[in-house]
Amino acid sequence: MEFWNNIVNTALLGTDKKQLRADELIPDVAAAIAAITDARQLDKEEQFLAVAAVAFNYRQCGVMPYNNEAATTTVATAETLPYCSKVATKLLREILEEDARELLNLWLRLCTKKGLIVSPEIIPTLLNKGAENKKIRNLIVQCGGQRSIWLSDFNNKWKYVKAAAEAINNPAGTKSTDEQDLTAMWETGNPEERKEALQLARAADPAKALTMLIQTWATENVNTKVELLRFLEPGISEGDKEWLETLVTDKSQKVKEGALALLKLIGTSAVMQRYQQIVQPIVQLKTEKILLGLSKKTTLQIALPAQFDEDIFKTGIEKYSDKNFTEHEFTLLQLIAAVPPSFWETQLNTTPQEIITYFNKEENSKKYLPALLKAAIKFKDTKWAIEFTKPGMPFDPAALPLLPQTIQDEVMVSHLAADKVIPYAVLLSKEWSVPLARMILKEAAMLPYNYNKPFFKDNITRIPFAILEELAAMPTNGNYQKNLWGSHVTYINKIYNLKQNILNAFA
Repeated sequence: MEFWNNIVNTALLGTDKKQLRADELIPDVAAAIAAITDARQLDKEEQFLAVAAVAFNYRQCGVMPYNNEAATTTVATAETLPYCSKVATKLLREILEEDARELLNLWLRLCTKKGLIVSPEIIPTLLNKGAENKKIRNLIVQCGGQRSIWLSDFNNKWKYVKAAAEAINNPAGTKSTDEQDLTAMWETGNPEERKEALQLARAADPAKALTMLIQTWATENVNTKVELLRFLEPGISEGDKEWLETLVTDKSQKVKEGALALLKLIGTSAVMQRYQQIVQPIVQLKTEKILLGLSKKTTLQIALPAQFDEDIFKTGIEKYSDKNFTEHEFTLLQLIAAVPPSFWETQLNTTPQEIITYFNKEENSKKYLPALLKAAIKFKDTKWAIEFTKPGMPFDPAALPLLPQTIQDEVMVSHLAADKVIPYAVLLSKEWSVPLARMILKEAAMLPYNYNKPFFKDNITRIPFAILEELAAMPTNGNYQKNLWGSHVTYINKIYNLKQNILNAFA
């Protein structure tokens, strides 16, 4: 292979400094090389590249494959499920070509539901998609059948397949293995893997996740401690309180603040108990007799103190005032937003609906309604969040995930502007109602540069059929926007037809 070294050396030095000689090349292909070097229309660089191409192919033809006698290849287990139809396969190819994630998810769900598997030649592409997107791995493995498990040995990116197949076929039997894997990730993984391990452990067993963190806490640096504390928020409970309260005296201010933020989610923590003790005498229901004592009237009384305890300002409560609140009113606003809404049910001995009605009666108490809603969002209290969907109530889009899906669409349309709705609407798992879709797509028509093809591709399963006929007539801002919106409408119809064809293929 000396001839190849001569070619490489010439490439490194450049044809101005070194020219290939005939005796440096290959006698077997001398005729082909002579034809190249005799071609006067080619400059020396073109001649060199042509000679190198001939030499490369000659070299490749002479390479013997590596022979590993110890390597064995098994045969894939025979499939037990039927393959999907040619029509469904063609649609899957279109989805993959379009890179439409939502439609791929839809196709896989329907294929799995029908108990079908994909054609073998598409499995590698799907396995690559699963390597990129954990959410669809189980569906891919189910649709990939036995051949996907067999193929997983040939690519390290596909190692997830066997674990997913085991979890699907025998979920109870994989628990101990999962726990071992999480422990290994936590103890030996890189920073990102350790965060993932803590997150998964917290979702599966909050107490175990806390134990994992406590065991390594002393060895972590300050920034890592602060990051890891955030993973305790899901599943936060009374069981976390004792350890978190030991961190309130930590040397690091960042760790103190992180621990305090978590303790403010536990109703029985010392800081939350202190907040409740402060607001308890300030906000009271007072009943008095009216109409010569023949009737009674109950009102909400707010008696601000002359001074708040200075200690609470060390817990994250801010000193501030603006044109809408005095300094003391602003302090109370923060305290109301900090305590669980359920506290008021016990304190005032009545229902959320009645409590909100009392707050809403007077101007001096009405200003605290947004704080009650903020508390409902913070403590994920659905029944309180629902009360703020009624006419005249302040509403925050952050409360949408707390609402039953049956009223989410209606609340979005009646309480919010389109730009506030869209970030939450795209998270819904169900199809949008026609009024909600109209609201969102009108916004998209006015701002077609902001809402482009990827937006429609990702949300095509949420767009209802009934809105399609309205798209072309939606108002736009000028001719450029009108032309671009027209292009978007064409694309929406194209991928909607693809969606409809998927539904028909698995009907």
